[in-house]
Amino acid sequence: MPLTIFNIAITVEAEAETTANPAVSKYFYVVPAPVTVTNAAPLALAATSFFTDAGVAATAFEAVAADNGYRTVYINGVPQMDGLITLSTSTLTLTPEDGESIDLDENTPIVLEIVNLDPETTVTITT
Repeated sequence: MPLTIFNIAITVEAEAETTANPAVSKYFYVVPAPVTVTNAAPLALAATSFFTDAGVAATAFEAVAADNGYRTVYINGVPQMDGLITLSTSTLTLTPEDGESIDLDENTPIVLEIVNLDPETTVTITT
């Protein structure tokens, strides 16, 4: 008999289910007086000047997960471009491009939303 490669004959079915498990943190700030924000005069807002969803003063911003998180800043309900924003756990800074400016009126709301995902995948294999 010549040499033969024998293969295993098997049928496998797999089912995967992924859950995103989002953790959403929102922080709210109201501009106390009119201000013009420029590249030379950026607006740096301390986390402690914001309120949380629970209506209590924030102590720090949630860190944004490097691979599974994002943040969005809304000014007067409008999402802002990413390049305008610098965020640390202690400060949100708005810096327009050189030559640009942002005029914020008194009582303008600024909302920071941080979403971190903690995905889990369950795989079931049947043979």
